[in-house]
Amino acid sequence: MNVSGVKGDRLDLDTGSGSVTVADATVSGIKVATGSGDVELNGISTPDADLDTGSGRVQLGLTSDADRVKINTGSGGVTITVPATFGAELD
Repeated sequence: MNVSGVKGDRLDLDTGSGSVTVADATVSGIKVATGSGDVELNGISTPDADLDTGSGRVQLGLTSDADRVKINTGSGGVTITVPATFGAELD
C-alpha cells in the first residue's frame, strides 16, 4: 500500500500482509498495522504515531516534534530519523 501527500486528521492504515509506505503526510495522528510487511514512513509531521508489524522492519522519518511514538515489531529492525531540534524520552 502506498500513500502520499495526505493532510488532515487521523490516518489509519491496516493490511494483513504487505508493506505500507507513506510519504509527505501532515496529520493529527497516524496508525499503521500490518501482520507481515515493512512499514516505511518518510516526511511525516504528526504528534502521535503508532506503528505495528508482526514481521518486518519499521522506518520512520519525522519532520516535526511528536508527543508520542509507539513502535512494535515482532521481528525486524527499527530506524527513526528526527529533526536536529527533536527532544525525546525513550521508554
